[in-house]
Amino acid sequence: RAAELKSELHTVDFNSLKNVSCDISGSVFDFGDFKNLKISALGKYQPRNAAVALTAIEVIKKGGLHIDKSSIYKGLERFFLHARFEQICDNPPVFFDGSHNPHGVESAIDSIKTYFGGQKVVLLTGVMADKDYPEMTRQLSSVADRVSRSALPFRLPVAGCRQAYSFLRETSS
Repeated sequence: RAAELKSELHTVDFNSLKNVSCDISGSVFDFGDFKNLKISALGKYQPRNAAVALTAIEVIKKGGLHIDKSSIYKGLERFFLHARFEQICDNPPVFFDGSHNPHGVESAIDSIKTYFGGQKVVLLTGVMADKDYPEMTRQLSSVADRVSRSALPFRLPVAGCRQAYSFLRETSS
């Protein structure tokens, strides 16, 4: 597609992602010339997402925009995305995750297994009504004591999802 659009194609060298350590407080990793990067956003997949962002930054810098290294370190450490494997309670562990496709569900399951081993958590999910949310809920139940889900007939902003889930415990709609 890049050739069709007469655009240069840039790829991420995931082999440059090294020394990855993930736990419930976030991830620490190296990527290329960047050493000991920290990201507080939870999810075992976050270092890979950061590698994509770092590759994009390098492309932007080649275009003439200056972004100093300290800003990159600070930005990654401060990055947080609501409703994407967001821990909203410690005891019991409760997560709000907007996994909306099979890959997202697999990533959430992998992260829970990494962080909690065999311990099950409580999951709150919001899924568009046109997705296979019954199957997603079944898969997530392998790592969760309870999965509360809402099949949303429309795209609901994160704040609306939070409000909708504020009263849920073991129910689903």
